[in-house]
Amino acid sequence: MTPHEGLTKSLPGRPQPRTDPLPAGEPTERVCILAHGGFA
Repeated sequence: MTPHEGLTKSLPGRPQPRTDPLPAGEPTERVCILAHGGFA
């Protein structure tokens, strides 16, 4: 199971697509951690 699959299963109502635009001014590493639910 990949982190993306785990995240999608944990949030069935709000899947996080990998194509989500990064918020301006946010470090990429931080956005990844938030988007992946802690999976770096």
